[in-house]
Amino acid sequence: MIKFNDIRIDNNISEVPYLIVDASVLNMNDYFDNVYITKVIIVDANTYKDNTDPSNINTSTTVLYTKTYDESLKMKNISLMLKSSDLDLYNLNSGILGVFVYTNGKASDCVPCSLATNYDMSIVYNTCNVASVLLEDLNKFVEERNQCDVVPNVDRYLMYKHMCLSFCLGNYEDGVKDYNILMNSTSKLRSKNCNCRK
Repeated sequence: MIKFNDIRIDNNISEVPYLIVDASVLNMNDYFDNVYITKVIIVDANTYKDNTDPSNINTSTTVLYTKTYDESLKMKNISLMLKSSDLDLYNLNSGILGVFVYTNGKASDCVPCSLATNYDMSIVYNTCNVASVLLEDLNKFVEERNQCDVVPNVDRYLMYKHMCLSFCLGNYEDGVKDYNILMNSTSKLRSKNCNCRK
């Protein structure tokens, strides 16, 4: 029911990073003509569980930000630009956030079942940090390719792809676990086929 047009952490706007969220009600075959955005909730994704009841999210998840829109405004699109202080966070560049956008109103009776929900969720994190980790792996691999200590860049790359796929499929818990391992992993793997050390 909701389309996230833009969701990212941007370090280029000013000296401090901003969380950018732009979302709108889907414009699809008149299904959602009478559906409007009523609320945005941003949570610490580490505390979110896939079986969390979105209507009761305040009781089981660490909520960092809530904004409610009066239904009389009939909001079809929202745009937010938030600093870390708006979310009670020390730093937007570390960690992973879940963004919920809620709607109210009556959708058409012909709406496909998969779209007949009153909220949508998306995950956001600093992609530059993840890219830095993967780039660091690649650089170490190039530097150490002739040694027996092989940097597990392939493992971390595969974990990154698994994380992205988990988020795309709505398996947020697995994706968040992958993200945390990816960002905190610094170990090296010894090649099993290395014959240069006796």
